Amino acid sequence: MAEPVLLTRGAVGARIRHFRKRKGFTLGEVSAAAGMCNSVLSRIERGHRPVTPEQSAAIAAHLGVPLASLEGPDLEVVTPEERDLLRTIRSLREDQRISLRRIVSTLAPSEVRP
Repeated sequence: MAEPVLLTRGAVGARIRHFRKRKGFTLGEVSAAAGMCNSVLSRIERGHRPVTPEQSAAIAAHLGVPLASLEGPDLEVVTPEERDLLRTIRSLREDQRISLRRIVSTLAPSEVRP
């Protein structure tokens, strides 16, 4: 069984800030929904204060994200441009994908080639 991943205060706070801004919420909106003052949430986002399980659950619920997205293993954030590119690649025929793979392998630095 895999060991649980423990994130630092800063990592959890950065995720909260990331989702809050991505969803378009202000610090005041999220802090009010979680039952805390703005300064407490601000300190959590900056990694200066730990977040309690109750606060995490309230924040995740208000942001509309799973609790695991705030506290789970580190996931790389995909930009909207990368998401669009992936959709385009998935819509290509197999022969087009092979050609694209050849082009990318000539352009990409050797350390990131598959």
